[in-house]
Amino acid sequence: AFSRLANLPPEEGGSGLPARVTMLWGESAQRAAFVANEAHIHTVVDDPARMLGQVDAVMVVLRHGAQHHDAALPFLRAGISTWVDKPFTTDIGQAAALVAAARESGALLAGGSTCKYCPDVLWLRDKYRAMCADGGVISAGLNFPGELDSPYGGLYFYGGHTAEILTTAFGPDIISVKADVTAGNVIAVFKYASLGVCVNFAEVSEFHAALYGAKEVAVHSIDISTIYRQGFAKFVQGVLTRTPPEQIISLASPPVRQAPASFKKESSLMYSVWTGTCVTRTRAVTFFMGNKLLCKKHARRPLEKVFHFFTNSNPLSGEPAK
Repeated sequence: AFSRLANLPPEEGGSGLPARVTMLWGESAQRAAFVANEAHIHTVVDDPARMLGQVDAVMVVLRHGAQHHDAALPFLRAGISTWVDKPFTTDIGQAAALVAAARESGALLAGGSTCKYCPDVLWLRDKYRAMCADGGVISAGLNFPGELDSPYGGLYFYGGHTAEILTTAFGPDIISVKADVTAGNVIAVFKYASLGVCVNFAEVSEFHAALYGAKEVAVHSIDISTIYRQGFAKFVQGVLTRTPPEQIISLASPPVRQAPASFKKESSLMYSVWTGTCVTRTRAVTFFMGNKLLCKKHARRPLEKVFHFFTNSNPLSGEPAK
C-alpha cells in the first residue's frame, strides 16, 4: 500500500506527495518482484544492507513484529529516518533498543498503527471530549479484530491497532485492564480514573464505537479505508521537515509488573494471572487474565506470550492524546 501511494500517479491511487520508493527488499523474492512491478520500483535487493547510503528514509513493514528490531536497527544507527509498522515490536527491550539507537544517531523514528489517523477515530476523540465537558461520559465501548492465533504473533498483529484507537480517543492514562476469552474472542475492560471502556476484539468486518453520556448516547462507525494514506502523509511530512511526528519517549515506556494497589478479585476467571503488558504513551498497563480459560485454550503457548504486545500509542497527528 505504501509503495503504491508513493509511486503511482494520483489518478491511479497515488498520494501525489514528494516521495518515491526506489529500492525494495522482501522475505519472498516472488512477492518482492510482484510488488516492484505493481508499484514501479526499479531496484529489488537481496539484502536490505545494500540500501544503506542509497536512501533517505525506510519503512519497515514486515508482518511479524518480532522481525522489526533487526530490520530497522541498521538504518537507525546510520541516521536514516525510519518508519516501523505495527506492532512496533513484540518485545519491550527491543523497542527500547530502537529508541536508543534513534536518539544516539539523531534519526527520525516513527510508526505504529495508522488507525490513530483515521478520521472516525479523531471524531470519536473530539466527541468524547465534548461530551465530557457537557455532563460527562459514563462508559464507552468499541470493537476491532484481534486474532489470538494469528501466525504473525497472535494478538500482537492486530492488538496494536485497537490499543492506539483506544488511547487516541480516550487518552493514555489507563489504570488497569481486565480481560477474558469468550467464544474465541477477547473481551477487555480498560479502566480509566472516571471511565471504563469495553473493547471487543471480535473477528467481524464492521467496526463501531459508542459513548454513553449523561445527556446523550453517541454511536459511530469506524472506517479505516484511508489510514495508509494518512499515515504515509504523516511520515513524509516528518522526513521533509526533519521534525519527529511524535515524541520518541512514547515508543518505549517501562513495564508495570504488579497489580495496582486498588485491584480487587472480582471473578475467578478475571484476576488469577498477570500475563503481560500493553505499553501506552506514558505507562504500561497490566493485563489480568483468567488462567483457567487461557490454560485450557492456549496450553501450547506460554501465558505471557498470549496477551503481551507492544504498541506505539502517541498520535502522530501533532496533537497528543489527552
